[in-house]
Amino acid sequence: MKILILTRRFRSYQSEADEHDFYLNKKILEKLQIDYKLTSIKIDLALNYEKYLNWRPDFVLFLGFDPINLKIKNSFLNSKFALWAKCYSSSKKNEFKKFYEELDFIFDSCYLNILKEKKNYFYLPTAIHDNFKYKFFKQIYLSCYQKTLLNQVNKVDVIFSGSPRFNRKDNYRQNLINLLIKRDIKVLICAPKKLWKKSNFNIDKNFEKNLFFSNHNYWATSEIYEKSKFVLDLPWLDTIIPELEEKFDPQFALGWNVFRSGFHGSNLISYDCDMNRNIGLNETNCSFYKSSINDLPKLADEIEQIIKNVDKKKIEYKKLKIKKNFTENHTYFHRWNFIISKLSIN
Repeated sequence: MKILILTRRFRSYQSEADEHDFYLNKKILEKLQIDYKLTSIKIDLALNYEKYLNWRPDFVLFLGFDPINLKIKNSFLNSKFALWAKCYSSSKKNEFKKFYEELDFIFDSCYLNILKEKKNYFYLPTAIHDNFKYKFFKQIYLSCYQKTLLNQVNKVDVIFSGSPRFNRKDNYRQNLINLLIKRDIKVLICAPKKLWKKSNFNIDKNFEKNLFFSNHNYWATSEIYEKSKFVLDLPWLDTIIPELEEKFDPQFALGWNVFRSGFHGSNLISYDCDMNRNIGLNETNCSFYKSSINDLPKLADEIEQIIKNVDKKKIEYKKLKIKKNFTENHTYFHRWNFIISKLSIN
């Protein structure tokens, strides 16, 4: 069997949670080709599809949805087709309805879906690359800050590694962090500082002493996740889905932060919802808040109670449990193995 993976974008060594990391995906697929005794598995950018027309793959799998997939599908006359993507938005559009109907397999990384009744449909969220390393110069850069970063981590109660969510008008992340620092909770934001400074993030001067930005001006590293007292996860993403927003429901798709937090064994605080419990989060490995962002003061109260009333004896146990869950169940090797296992027996 010959399988061709066509990806909508090329990225490399950006994050261990990146489903589009070309070289790490390629290494996984090379191993699976041997494990499944397949003729060949190739991966390339979707824009380069024409050079594989004469190769005549048995299966073409699109990694990420792009309108060009329709043209590509019509060009491979004797192949079967599969898609791994966030399918919700594109599958609702009439111009793509036929495309979705004719797919042989759908692997959907959206928890919110309307295709679950379709044959050979599978919910398959993103994951973590367990062999990820930053590029050499990024490693050198981060190593220069390691000691000062761990000093910062030791001085704060909770870290948050994430953007301010520019597409959202509610500024919920900025407002929530303001509420937390007013409750005398010390917060370390791990992200490029300039992103937050240009995002209507107005800090009360009386509480500036409780807010810190990571010295390396970047996202949390594995050491930060591992050493932090608490890691805050806020799963309301930039993607605005009206039917979810009306209920302040974040269950569209999982973000990178929860996978990075879990894999690196952090003491995670996240929202209690089916989407999180579906990937194995529970009271043994995670601290849950139940309030939504429609009541930020109540949400801040819950987070404060978790941080200030934690049973310190249970922290290391929770960290071991969450790391075990993500290591055993949520790597990209597991995801690609699942996909190839389905395609290879069809």
